[in-house]
Formats: sequence, C-alpha cells, structure tokens
Amino acid sequence: MAGSSQPTARAFALPETNLVACEKRIAERRSVGRHLGFSICANPAWDMLLDLYRAALLGQDISISSLALASHVPATTARRCIASMVAAKLVVLRPDPADGRRIYVAITPVGFEALTHIFDDMR
Repeated sequence: MAGSSQPTARAFALPETNLVACEKRIAERRSVGRHLGFSICANPAWDMLLDLYRAALLGQDISISSLALASHVPATTARRCIASMVAAKLVVLRPDPADGRRIYVAITPVGFEALTHIFDDMR
C-alpha cells in the first residue's frame, strides 16, 4: 500500500468506534476462516468492503492484487466480485499514477455510507 490522496478518518468526522468496529469484524472474519476454513465461509465482497472501508479511514490505497489476497478467494473470483461491486457503485478502480501496471480499488461514497450505517446499526 502506498500513500494516498484519500482523506483519513478525521476528515470523515466519524467516531473512532467505526474504525474499531471495522477492525473487529476483519479479525472475526480471519478467525472464522482459520478455524472453519476460508473456502467454507467465504464472503469475499464483505471481506473486501471491510478492508476498503478501513483503508479509507486510514488514508491508504489497496491494489487489486492485495484486495484479492485479503479476501482469501482465487484471483479470478476476487476480480469477478470487484467487477460486481463496481457495477453496484460500491467501489471504483483507479490507476496508480506512479506505476501504470497497478490498479487501486477504493470504496465509493455510496459504499462508505452503507458501511457507516452498518457500523452505526451495530452500536
């Protein structure tokens, strides 16, 4: 992950509990995968959205390849999932200005707002 032009959590004026809640969900998903198997409990879109939400809060970039690895599914499955989320306007793709071979995935305002509401509902 490289530095990003994306705003950080402070810029979103969200309670820090949203980041804590997101990181807790990420840890839960990893624990479930470790103990029950990532293939049995696969939910790549949710895993990706959690990672992208966290990255937006921290002002980080996530490449397609990093996002695919984090979702614990084959790269082809991850790319199909990303394409579905792009079509649903939950994420956008943008090229790395420093390396034309790398493409970053970022959560859109629509996706960010949806996850914020989910974390608000969990409180």
